[in-house]
Amino acid sequence: SMQRVVFGALAAVLALGATIQNGYPQVGGPPGGDVLALAIDPSTPATLYAGFYGGGGVFKSTNGGTSWTAVNSGLTNTDVHVLAIDPSNPSTLYVGTDGVVNGGIVGDLFKSTNGGTSWTAAISGMQFPGGTALAIDPSTPATLYFGTYPGVVKSTNGGAGWAAASAGFPTRDESVMALAIDPDTGKMKWYFQFTPHDVWDYDMTAPPALIDVKRNGETIPALAETNKMSLLFILDRRTGKP
Repeated sequence: SMQRVVFGALAAVLALGATIQNGYPQVGGPPGGDVLALAIDPSTPATLYAGFYGGGGVFKSTNGGTSWTAVNSGLTNTDVHVLAIDPSNPSTLYVGTDGVVNGGIVGDLFKSTNGGTSWTAAISGMQFPGGTALAIDPSTPATLYFGTYPGVVKSTNGGAGWAAASAGFPTRDESVMALAIDPDTGKMKWYFQFTPHDVWDYDMTAPPALIDVKRNGETIPALAETNKMSLLFILDRRTGKP
């Protein structure tokens, strides 16, 4: 059977029939930048969280997107790249951010235990240069994998402590934009950077598409992604290899 994996990567909203407000497309939602992350409460699907890159932070809807409210209390970095919800306790959320401070890229991870009402830092005083991928082990939700520019870090206690998790994987020096874990074991299967040594911010521009590719009589479960250099990447979802 096809092996299951859980992906942590950028997400986006496709807005049809949008108007323009403050330079950004609008469909009745809040202004605040590009929507790079979207999370849906698995127990209450009408509850949505949207993460904005460009200073908007996190907005929440409890009516399927009809109306939105900013939920940024305690969120000191509002350039959001990734959102993840604890599947066993949807009131617990994590937000990965990525912004420029004093000319350098700084990433942070924040945690909310009350559905976004308030946020606290979940990186134990550390600052990662860029926070661009995030995955939660569905069987042990206190285990998190956070993709940053230097590599992947792992927490086994809900963000209270972190350790490098890239040992044994190919060396990466910038922009971990996608990672996959095996939900049966909780171990990271692979991670990938679409632009090596990405000092010019040539990262992903759209949500990854999960597709099936037929090659030499075999059906390969694949992930398709583009970046800002107009390159198309197709990876084997089982291994992360192109």
